[in-house]
Amino acid sequence: MSNNNITENKNILFKICSISLTVIFFILSFLTGFNNIAIFVLGLLVLGISVLLSYKSLKGLNYYALGIVLVPLLSYGLIMSLSYFSSALYSVSTRVFLTINILLFVISGYFSKKIDGFDFEWVFRGIFLSLAIICLINLIFTMVYFGPFYGFRLANYSSYYDGSEARVNAASTAYALCGFNVKQVPIEYYLLYPFLLLTIIFMYLLSNKKDKYVTIFTCILVFIALISIIFVISKISLIFIVLYLLFVGVVSLFILYKKLYHKVFKYVVYTVLVLGVIFFILFFLNSQYSLVGFRNAFSSNRLLNYIFNTNRYSEGARVILNGVFSKGKLIGFPIYFDYDYNLLCAPSINILINQFMYGGVFGFLFFIIFILMFVYLFIRLRKEDIDNKVYKYCPILFVISYFVITMMMDQNSFDLFDYSLVFANYLSPFFYISLFIFGYYFSLINKEDKKQDEN
Repeated sequence: MSNNNITENKNILFKICSISLTVIFFILSFLTGFNNIAIFVLGLLVLGISVLLSYKSLKGLNYYALGIVLVPLLSYGLIMSLSYFSSALYSVSTRVFLTINILLFVISGYFSKKIDGFDFEWVFRGIFLSLAIICLINLIFTMVYFGPFYGFRLANYSSYYDGSEARVNAASTAYALCGFNVKQVPIEYYLLYPFLLLTIIFMYLLSNKKDKYVTIFTCILVFIALISIIFVISKISLIFIVLYLLFVGVVSLFILYKKLYHKVFKYVVYTVLVLGVIFFILFFLNSQYSLVGFRNAFSSNRLLNYIFNTNRYSEGARVILNGVFSKGKLIGFPIYFDYDYNLLCAPSINILINQFMYGGVFGFLFFIIFILMFVYLFIRLRKEDIDNKVYKYCPILFVISYFVITMMMDQNSFDLFDYSLVFANYLSPFFYISLFIFGYYFSLINKEDKKQDEN
């Protein structure tokens, strides 16, 4: 067989495998709920394809560095699988596969760096397409039940369940796909999908090839995301929508104008981080029931009292933060229900605060380490000499967007009327997509790896 035929066959194999990875991540984006076994199967397929296409280059990888970064990630998985929280709510198989799945997706991403012709752009088009389909399904069912702009029309109406009035405002709910069922869910869970779909704007702005078909594809998906948001808009969701659209707009400006990026971006990031840390410290202190004087100072001011105490989003966060250092809560909170099956310790809408509930102080610390590793990855990635900006930035921006969304509205209960179904972040498909991206880009920036490649 001639060298040209061998090269042609290899190219065909690489294309088939790239398409297979796109299809796998397309399916993965659909998985919601307690599907850790299904995620495990998909993880095995991704690992198998990665090894199949890169086995000749695996000797050049720096496994020592991989082992170091795996320590906090696997520790996070073990703590979450053994915590009081997961033990109370999840099956043994769900908890066992948690740590295994973390390992699978990080290693798969690490090996995938060695695949010639692996195109992240196509993989992300598959993910965005799946998000668009989910948005359409959710929008259709929500419009059938509520009609457009119900957020304002039904602002003073309650939802009903089995003919009885539920203690949930209709404007704060929507209908969404959960596994293979469509259920009435909190509006924050519904908004996750169109918010993530809007990140396709970043991919389009970063792309060097803006042909007619790419433009049409992008416009259609952005339109689906926007109507999914606009048709459910309400007073409750308006603040989240404005904040996220502001985030998308600011990042888009920095992408379009490089000088603005260098002059302003780092100061904006530092300011947001400092304000975020200050707010968290104040909220933590206000949540401690023993600090009566501090709490009274906040409650005496109308605005501060609303921000820290009386709005419906602060209640769960205050209960969690007050119990952080209580006896037995260092590895997650035990879950208790009252006689009406309401959670006595309700989740908050912030993914960081919820880590205290899921895995206690240690779970929170290892999750922070994971986020800091992503920040380090993004800083290092900027220094890499990569011409393709989509390949360089888009996956990382997708992960950053996911964290930004869940900082504002981490919705963990996807069934309003079954309070035992709490959807922790480590059951989300986007968590595993983030792990794959982390493994891939960690391999990319590895200096020792580059030296070995050159040899």
